Amino acid sequence: MRNLALLVCPLAIVLSLGCGGGNDKFKAQRPKTVPAQGVVTYNGEPLAGAIVIFVPPTGGTAASSATNAAGQFDAKAFPPDPGAVPGTYKVTVTKNAPMPEAPSTPASHDSPAIPEAKPVSLVPAKYTDAKKTPLTVTLDEKGNTDIKLELKAD
Repeated sequence: MRNLALLVCPLAIVLSLGCGGGNDKFKAQRPKTVPAQGVVTYNGEPLAGAIVIFVPPTGGTAASSATNAAGQFDAKAFPPDPGAVPGTYKVTVTKNAPMPEAPSTPASHDSPAIPEAKPVSLVPAKYTDAKKTPLTVTLDEKGNTDIKLELKAD
């Protein structure tokens, strides 16, 4: 048993030393990122709790962020690290109404099944589809910390 402990302890130390440095290797191989920060408004009001996705139209690395209470976002291509790869993006914004709580008693054969709730979008559909969105952002080599995404009702 003692021999097992002598083997396991050094092995654990070696493995723990090897784990931390691996991330730096992969970070060095990533494309360069630049700041991609801004604010989303809907009909002139900050849009809190929305998901913003930067979609590269010809493939590549996307970036995303949730908006805070002030509608602000900080896009990340490689979370948790901030920033997006320079380039031109189509931008989608989604926000759904909260889903109703499930009933506390499950349906049985004696009671009718409750239809499954579907998400209800709180923004017009054109902003949620990368092929239809009118929102575009171009990030140059310095990035952009003042992006304004202004959504309007249809």
